[in-house]
Amino acid sequence: MFRQTNAFSGDLSQWNMASALDLSFMFYEATSLQTDMSAWNVAKVTTMEAFASAAGFLNTNIENWDISSCLNFDGMFGRGAGFRRNLCAWGYKIDPRATVSNMFGQSDSTSSRCPAPMDPKLTGFFPQGPFCHDCGQDGEPEQAGADEPPAEGSPESSEPAADTAEEASPNGGSGESDITANNPSSALALVTNHYHWKLMSVTLLTWIFF
Repeated sequence: MFRQTNAFSGDLSQWNMASALDLSFMFYEATSLQTDMSAWNVAKVTTMEAFASAAGFLNTNIENWDISSCLNFDGMFGRGAGFRRNLCAWGYKIDPRATVSNMFGQSDSTSSRCPAPMDPKLTGFFPQGPFCHDCGQDGEPEQAGADEPPAEGSPESSEPAADTAEEASPNGGSGESDITANNPSSALALVTNHYHWKLMSVTLLTWIFF
């Protein structure tokens, strides 16, 4: 649309982009772009290939764009484009299936204005990036579940249960021995019951033989 335009400075800030699907080559090789695109709604856009590739100057803030539907970012700011904004926020929105070859001019890094023109890493890293700037990647894949608590039933989670069992039975036993040791009333009941059965046995034998 504005391909190879010289020194464009029109106001595009109020454009309704809600139905836009393809922004490829929109500002390709434009000499200078002095316009605000920060409020554009690009939620339905599926390709931004070479969007501002080789554009002489483009420094509008597009960090808040919703790029979750876009699957092609190849060469978006490639070939020494003048873009140098920090787009690390895109690392939380971008579809991991998207193509990002030469997105920020990796193949021509000597002329790229991005401090980190390398192609973003979209899988196995968090946060994803870099996006023109270093977004904190340490080069190591994210370890899923590293900070999660041990699963129920695992050795780590069962240790407290063993302590609880020991506290419930301090004498190491169970049943009547624990009851009688800790409850005198229960002990008296057991003794009374024992002699009651003996008396009944003697009475029965006396009735049979006499």
